[in-house]
Amino acid sequence: MADMSAGIFLVFFASNYAVNQTAKLHRYLTESVLRRYLPPSLVERATVDKFVGDAVMIVFGAPDPLDPAEQARRCVALARDLQSTLPRLGDGVRLVARAGINTGDAVVGNFGSLARSDYTVIGPAVNIAARLETASEPGRILIGESTAKLLDGAVPLEAAGELRLKGVAAPVRAFYVK
Repeated sequence: MADMSAGIFLVFFASNYAVNQTAKLHRYLTESVLRRYLPPSLVERATVDKFVGDAVMIVFGAPDPLDPAEQARRCVALARDLQSTLPRLGDGVRLVARAGINTGDAVVGNFGSLARSDYTVIGPAVNIAARLETASEPGRILIGESTAKLLDGAVPLEAAGELRLKGVAAPVRAFYVK
């Protein structure tokens, strides 16, 4: 019985630790980072959509409308800030992240089942953003052509070429943020 109790305790401890780390990261993102780019009323409703494994999906322009060019500027500024902040969060462990940003139409709302649903966004633009993140190099920010156009030269970019992304029929022109 003692062995089983220890096993249950370890599972509880590991689960509790993971939940606490996720909560700390969520708190950091909303309190320390998003407040720099979003009005307080929007931060209170947290544009952090979800944690997907070790990824975070953040949506600009929903639920409150925001000019697409401003969405692009704020999203790139947030990604840059996260990239520069990560090295200080590692507590002795080197943390590196990739970022993928894309702009486009998406369906916004509550999706799921009667048992569980989430407020989220879905659509091709979201899929491309996720695939850009996967294709990006560690420590870099890779953006789609639609986002690059909205930035209109406000941010220096480096062409990454046309990428073949999983689940996307046509090649996607992409750019690294310098």
